[in-house]
Amino acid sequence: IKYAAAIAGFIIIGSIALLSNRKLSIDEIFDHYYKPYEAASTSRSGEMVRNTDYNFALDYYKIRDYRNAAIYFNKVLETDPGNMQSELLNGISNFEIHNYPEAKGSFSKVIDQNNNYYIDHAQWYLALCYIRTDEKMKAVERLAIIEKSKTIYRKDARKILKSLN
Repeated sequence: IKYAAAIAGFIIIGSIALLSNRKLSIDEIFDHYYKPYEAASTSRSGEMVRNTDYNFALDYYKIRDYRNAAIYFNKVLETDPGNMQSELLNGISNFEIHNYPEAKGSFSKVIDQNNNYYIDHAQWYLALCYIRTDEKMKAVERLAIIEKSKTIYRKDARKILKSLN
């Protein structure tokens, strides 16, 4: 009985070690870590509440009609290119419809603006965009930045980095 218990213990420990160190596939990473950003009903700017295109974009986004959401967020950004909330949501909408170049551009604009509430989210979604487009080195660099920050994505970035390395 002692030997059987010892062998069972080694099997359990070995299984845990193997499973915790195994690399996740891209699909497993997304199944586990990706969630679309939850958009607030109103923007921080009272002006956005009166913007019909923004309201349409947000309505489409909330019902997960990302193609139409992207169209309307683009309209908002034509008249208000500094609107970082719309830029982030435009990026996520494009990500959802697999328009990765446009998504990367939107996330990069939010990050480059460098003084807004949405940078942490843009960093996270840009890293996921790099993973989805098989740009491992860029993803690793971005995830390393996130891991060193104090964002809500820090722990997940660390876990994905372990899986990618």
